[in-house]
Amino acid sequence: MQDQRSNSPTTITKTYSSSRLPIVLVLITLAQFMVVVDFTIVQIALPSIGREFGVSVNVLQWIITAYGLTLAGFLMLSGRVGDIYGHKRLFIIGVLLFSVA
Repeated sequence: MQDQRSNSPTTITKTYSSSRLPIVLVLITLAQFMVVVDFTIVQIALPSIGREFGVSVNVLQWIITAYGLTLAGFLMLSGRVGDIYGHKRLFIIGVLLFSVA
């Protein structure tokens, strides 16, 4: 009887070289760290934004909401673009664009 589980973790692990897995893990961890740092920067900048533009706390909450919705929208868009053009290529382009910006 054949094993019908083609997407099991052992099959996926065997597909990639075991020497590349730690590198991939580090890259994904750094990318997630960049997302957290980016969101934290917005949080830290809120008091300055409020003072500079003279807005209330309610408006500052809308800034966080708009930022989160924009992030979610681009996350869905980038998932689809990754399906079309390749996840690795899109990941590299995204990290480069973020670093340059």
